[in-house]
Amino acid sequence: MAIERTYSAKAAWEGERWGKISTGNNCEFRFSAPPEFNGNDGVLNPEDALIASESMCMMLTILTECSRRGIEPLELDVDAIGTLGRIEKGKFAITKLIIKPRIKIKEEDLELAKEAVEISHPRCFITNTLNCEVLVEPEYIFND
Repeated sequence: MAIERTYSAKAAWEGERWGKISTGNNCEFRFSAPPEFNGNDGVLNPEDALIASESMCMMLTILTECSRRGIEPLELDVDAIGTLGRIEKGKFAITKLIIKPRIKIKEEDLELAKEAVEISHPRCFITNTLNCEVLVEPEYIFND
């Protein structure tokens, strides 16, 4: 049976290069273009939001897959690094994304943690939505 859910967001211009985003989940925040596109520093921008979405989705998917295997990470960080490139005149896109999960686990949970991370890549809906090369470079750290 297919699962379908709808999510929403509204971007409202506040003048100059400022906007406010409101989500259907009752979250609001200001945003701007990044400084290299004549925006403002120190606030969320669409490029960072897209990369952050991948990082959040992978973290939550890894946690879900670890839970399904009966293990719980002691620590979990997921770095995401995206490359924005010109794909043709006047058009830009994220052309490459590197995901770096860093998971601290008990040594006896290593194989289960590897399985969880490996299956998380194709199960992360943000990864499935993006049209770019996505590399996953996990790091496993054992509890002392």
